[in-house]
Amino acid sequence: MSFRQLNNAGRLINIGKYPSDKMGTNVWTESILERDLAHWLEFDSNVISYRTQAVRIFFELDGKRRHYTPDFFCERRVGPPQIIEVKPQKRLSPWFLQLYRIITPICEREGFEFVLYTEVEIRAQPVLDNLKLLWKYARTPLYPCHQVLCYEFFFSTPEATLEELFQFFVSRDLEKQVVLGLLYHRIITTDLSIPLGTDSPVRYRSGSTTTNEEAS
Repeated sequence: MSFRQLNNAGRLINIGKYPSDKMGTNVWTESILERDLAHWLEFDSNVISYRTQAVRIFFELDGKRRHYTPDFFCERRVGPPQIIEVKPQKRLSPWFLQLYRIITPICEREGFEFVLYTEVEIRAQPVLDNLKLLWKYARTPLYPCHQVLCYEFFFSTPEATLEELFQFFVSRDLEKQVVLGLLYHRIITTDLSIPLGTDSPVRYRSGSTTTNEEAS
């Protein structure tokens, strides 16, 4: 449940819908920076689910009872759930920093981890651009036969270029987008810390079983 109603009335914010494959619905964000973080949460296999404006935290400051609604609530496979605040560095005023110092122990006491992300972490390149590129293929239909082809291709070589894998799938009358879908779902892997291109080295991730059928 969202505690803070998102709207543009009287606020210099950028309301948008992020079509989440992981959540199976639109995730509402109120800034482009929040939308960029959604790409990381979407791709992170340790993230089970995430929601915006989902919790409210009460605290006292200057003798008054106040409340704070963080940007994201994130559940993880490993580690405590996270309360996530997204804030541009230029907006980290002394008031906000004081607020976060108050919020952090409250979250810890309740079994949550408070995390602050700025554009420095969220817009790390070229990883973010790679995630945005691959996200376009998140809903590409994938089937067990595609994974069988990956196993066949990588059986005799542990590593190849993305272009070589493209050519292999095209020779089987399959579109290149299937390969990019496999890459997004990490059935095949590459180093996302370098720009993604046809010469990128790719590998088969042994034991991976992700398909659209299983994801649904």
